[in-house]
Amino acid sequence: MILRLRAALALCALLFIGACAHEPQQRRDSAWHAAFAAADGNGDEQLDAAELRAGFAAYKDDFAAIDTDGNGLISEAELRSYITWQQVLRRAPGRDLQAP
Repeated sequence: MILRLRAALALCALLFIGACAHEPQQRRDSAWHAAFAAADGNGDEQLDAAELRAGFAAYKDDFAAIDTDGNGLISEAELRSYITWQQVLRRAPGRDLQAP
């Protein structure tokens, strides 16, 4: 009986630790979504060029590169992907990677 209790407590502890490990990622995701939503002036869940300039000025000249599907609007996924890729390029040894 005591062995089962210890095993159950150990399992609960592991599950708790695993759940807590995702909190920083969830906070980052929430921060991303909040920043994107704040820039999305008309609430259509996409950014046009003016919204990108207003909300993410550092990337204002990169609109065409960010808009990977070429629809004239930037989704949250497109923006996150582009910014993540830029971070990879900055950290790459020798920086011989090419932007998409």
